[in-house]
Amino acid sequence: MINKGISKSLDDNKIFYLLSAIFIAIGVIMGIYCVKYLSANENESIAKYIDTVLKGSSGEIRNASVFFEALKNNMMFLLAYLFLGITVVGIPIILIINIIKGFTIGFSFSFFISKVAEKGIRLAIFAMIPQNIIYISCITAASAIAMKYSINRIKRKGTVCDLSIKKYIGNMIVFTGIIILGAIFESFLSPFLIKVILK
Repeated sequence: MINKGISKSLDDNKIFYLLSAIFIAIGVIMGIYCVKYLSANENESIAKYIDTVLKGSSGEIRNASVFFEALKNNMMFLLAYLFLGITVVGIPIILIINIIKGFTIGFSFSFFISKVAEKGIRLAIFAMIPQNIIYISCITAASAIAMKYSINRIKRKGTVCDLSIKKYIGNMIVFTGIIILGAIFESFLSPFLIKVILK
């Protein structure tokens, strides 16, 4: 049933899924290239911050703090999609948010790989990619559903159907659950992988 539901959602909203994925990819590419144009001072300050984080990872990591920070960061995007989907002018802003999310991911990966040498590559692959696969999949789907709902509201000239709004909010609740799973992964498994890599 889950597979059928996912397949139906992809078929019904494939244009919006494609659009979401394209704009996230644009953001990732922009983030990757932005690292090359950082000034020496910016490079140094970010490198110091990453070094502090990595040294901190060698010690005790507060899993609860990481969990709530990851949850907060990603729920902001999800809440933005929820409210923008209800509006009739939300689609351009949703796409801009997708670029921003992609940018943060691309920038983080690129900086780790370019500044932390081989450890940066291993950290990106094993400690950053897994949870971001969950986040990106969820955000792509959530933004696609939000755009589809916004289009439907335009077709209905701004009116709201009780049945469709319940389904829309239900989808966002499901996406919230997926975000929580990603945050659990990031707060408990990723710190373990970072400790293993840094040994």
